[in-house]
Order: sequence, then C-alpha cells, then structure tokens
Amino acid sequence: MYVFIDDSGDPGFKFDKGSSRFFVIACCVFETAEAAELTSERFRSLLREFRWGDKAEFKFSKTRREIHERLLTDLFGLPFRVHAVLVDKLALAPQREELRQEDFYLSAIARVLSAIDYRDAGLAISIDGRGDREYRLGARVMFSRVMPERDGKRISKLRFVDSRSSPLVQLADLYAGAVRRSAQPEYWDYEKLLQTYRSRGCLDIERIP
Repeated sequence: MYVFIDDSGDPGFKFDKGSSRFFVIACCVFETAEAAELTSERFRSLLREFRWGDKAEFKFSKTRREIHERLLTDLFGLPFRVHAVLVDKLALAPQREELRQEDFYLSAIARVLSAIDYRDAGLAISIDGRGDREYRLGARVMFSRVMPERDGKRISKLRFVDSRSSPLVQLADLYAGAVRRSAQPEYWDYEKLLQTYRSRGCLDIERIP
C-alpha cells in the first residue's frame, strides 16, 4: 500500500502575525503501485493541459480556483482514497504553550495514518522531506513508535522526497488545500466539490477538536 502525504496551512499559533486558523494533513492512499502510476499519469496529463511542464511543481495555494475545480472533478473515480485531519487551531489556542510545533505536526500525521486499514500490506510512505534534520529524525521516531503493528507488518518503507519531483505528493497538496478551504465559510463551494468524494467513501475528514 502506497501513501503520499502533504499539508496545508501552518502549525503555528501566532494568529496576529499571519498563522492560519486551520491546519490540514492529507494523505492519498493507493492499494497498488499500478494504481499510483495510473493516477500520477492522469494528474500530470491534466496539468499539461494547463501548460505545466513535467518538472514544474503544482501548489494549491498558487493556483486558480477554476483549476482546482477541474482537477477535483476529473480525478474523481481514480483508484485512490484520501484521509485528512482538519485542525481548528483557534480552538486549541488555550493549549498553545504546551504544543511544540514539530510535535503538533507529527501528531497530526499520526492521526491521519491511523485511519488507514493496512492489515494486508505494509505501508510505503512518501512525505515532503524539505524540513530540517531534527524534523526528519522526529518523523522517523514517530513512525516507528506510533503506527501499530498489524499481522506482523509495519511501515515497509519511509521516504522523504522533494515534492517538486513527486506528482503524488503534489496530489496530496491539492486535497489538503481543498479540505482547508472547505472549512472556511467564504469558500463553501469547496465543500460542495468534496462532498462527491465523501458520499462515495473516497474521502474522510477527521476534525479536531
């Protein structure tokens, strides 16, 4: 089973200095390498229609709403599902002194991965690796300790990748960004776009708190 992870927003609590109210971790899950490759090719094909080169990085925050809508519509039905954790940091603000940003980030990853049923296969996880050495070390420790063993199988592979060269990490960025937008009343149309996924069991969102 193959999992690609990205986030939207930031884990900070300095709202007066631009920290986002909502923080999202999203992962795209594929049962097979073939399903991952099929989806990657379709995603890249759609991006080419918008004149993205194969080496250009898709970023939700730098892309127009019309492109979001086209991607979310045309990618529906491909062989993957999305799990997301949506955190309202404003509600957690009273606890901010107890929450280190790295721990907050890693615990959100652990929460989203706990929703994956991987009893029949180990997880091969790819995550953006442009963080510092301390972050990568902390992530490795978290993955080894937090993820429970099922049927004798744990995480089979953990890769820190450059999102610029990973279309499927960029795909996770698309869904993370859409989930975060859907939590904001002024972007009600994103909730409507995602409802199709949710109604078919292709997307689940855990809200905290």
